[in-house]
Amino acid sequence: MVVLLSFCILLPIIILILLILRFKYQKKRTIAFFHPNCSAGGGGEMVLWVIIKVLLQSFPNYSIVIFTADTSPKDKILEKVKSTFGFDFLDCNITFYQIKHSYSLVIKKYPFLTLFFQAIGSMICCFDALIKCNAEYFFDTTGYAFTYPFAWLAGAKIMTYTHYPTISTDMLSVVQNREVSINNTNTIARSSILSNMKIFYYKIFAYLYYLVGNLASLVFVNGTWTKNHISQLWKIQPHLLYPPCDINASHPNEKNSSCHLIISIGQFRPEKRHLVQIEAINILVQEHPEIKNKIKFVVIGGVRDAEDLKRKEEIIKTIEKDQLTDIITVPENTSYEQKIEYLKNAEIGLHTMVNEHFGICVVEYMGFGVIPVAHKSAGPELDIVDDQCGYLATTPKEYADAIFKIINDPEKTAQMRQAAIQKAKKFSVSAFEKHCEKELLEFLK
Repeated sequence: MVVLLSFCILLPIIILILLILRFKYQKKRTIAFFHPNCSAGGGGEMVLWVIIKVLLQSFPNYSIVIFTADTSPKDKILEKVKSTFGFDFLDCNITFYQIKHSYSLVIKKYPFLTLFFQAIGSMICCFDALIKCNAEYFFDTTGYAFTYPFAWLAGAKIMTYTHYPTISTDMLSVVQNREVSINNTNTIARSSILSNMKIFYYKIFAYLYYLVGNLASLVFVNGTWTKNHISQLWKIQPHLLYPPCDINASHPNEKNSSCHLIISIGQFRPEKRHLVQIEAINILVQEHPEIKNKIKFVVIGGVRDAEDLKRKEEIIKTIEKDQLTDIITVPENTSYEQKIEYLKNAEIGLHTMVNEHFGICVVEYMGFGVIPVAHKSAGPELDIVDDQCGYLATTPKEYADAIFKIINDPEKTAQMRQAAIQKAKKFSVSAFEKHCEKELLEFLK
């Protein structure tokens, strides 16, 4: 609350400084990316670095700036990018500016009014960034839409690649239906007064989200689910640009029929629901003990912070409790090259996140001939998986049944594998680069 009060008191001074930056200190032909976790190694970072690759190749006269919370030296960040994604930017014209107040973006700091306080936190970070470098173009690739007013006041043209809306009608429906979820505690769900207050809060926030969203001049979204929500919230028609997915459709290995390798790729975030995957494997071996010695499950995940590490340890404990250590492994620090090898050799890929805006890992599976078993919602359901190239599921039992079908019907699985490889080409890095370059050429000309 002290930070909020200080922010409100200083707001007129902040606006004055931004206007001075607008007219006196703007760096022309500079594109600044607002991406605090630029080295995190997730799908959002893949989008960031492929866009930068396109800009460096097609717009060599522009300078690239990245606002980041990472305190590592430039070469360390770029070495991690090379290790994670395979892109070599070590000799490229990229400048990093550290955001001092990135702690204000951490959701767990705000037990109530989370969206509001995180929005204020993003504005504080944005002001800090603009003081360091006021670029001609401000490119948000993380979804912090409340940075746009400050960037706009400083004179920047705003571009955004929005992976998912900050608020959605789905979130509102959860509160209206009095459901318990990650964003709606049991205390609120049980109280009609608190639920009505939260609905009012969400509606006010949605209107503010509409106002800031309309400051963006170029809006990319990553899939049909996000496009529908952003169109409804911002009253615009954004550009649908499927995220770049790391596929190698020409060289998937022959699958080992004697040992069926199942994989899962995703950061150890709560919404990824890794424990559902463990439960599905447990159900599978309980119902079909004859295949226990014929399957291996590798959980490939990235750790961002102490909370992620805690979740990873919980997964390992669950594996031990369920006596699945002979089947399931959770490798340490999987490199890009190791991930590719897993993809080349795997037969089945699991995805369990509810309402994932797109689902890059699902496409990665398909590109390597890995049959996806994905959650029946949002991106996987609307854009990626159909009954020709994979399975959709909602419960652990449905996941277990789908895995058994894939293992038990090699002829159909072979057909699905080829269909998956063909479908994945629609979401390749080259397809992303082509469409991204086309839109940027039009916008930056």
